[in-house]
Amino acid sequence: MLLWTGRVHSKIIMLAALRGQSQSSGAGLILPICVWYTGSMPLIKQIAHICLGATDLKKSEHFYCTALGMKKKFRFIRDGKEFGLYLDLGNNTYIEIFEQTALETIDRHPIKHLCLQVADIDKVIVALRTHGYEVTDKHLGADHSWQCWVTDPHGVRIEMHQYTDESSQVTGQDCVMNSTETKKA
Repeated sequence: MLLWTGRVHSKIIMLAALRGQSQSSGAGLILPICVWYTGSMPLIKQIAHICLGATDLKKSEHFYCTALGMKKKFRFIRDGKEFGLYLDLGNNTYIEIFEQTALETIDRHPIKHLCLQVADIDKVIVALRTHGYEVTDKHLGADHSWQCWVTDPHGVRIEMHQYTDESSQVTGQDCVMNSTETKKA
């Protein structure tokens, strides 16, 4: 038997099932089936991707795809040459890898940035600016995802991503760029 509970606990409304009802007492166990959050939704949905640098893209692809069994979602191509790839970890979470010439300096560290998937990039920008953080304006990336950038207080670069129906992350289509376009990796 399904019933709507009249209870609101910590801004959560539950659709519950009445199970194990005793015929003598009428008491039963209420088990939650669906939960709706009725307060302000969190701005961040999940980690979208972590971006890594690699001096040899083929070795990285072999390690992640062949040895660890990850699936390549799409490639980044510039002037007909592959220079990056997106690896699918499931549930809209990815590892992004870009080829670079050296990894020794702080500016060329192999962990390039953290990317967080958001539901509404405009709200994220407003929230960050309201709290005094510098954040870029949103723009549509070459992968057809809305993005903006912010740096945390300790220097970690964070990219915010809002996927569109045409996003490479959704379609699996290669992200093709010409030599005048740059990816903020």
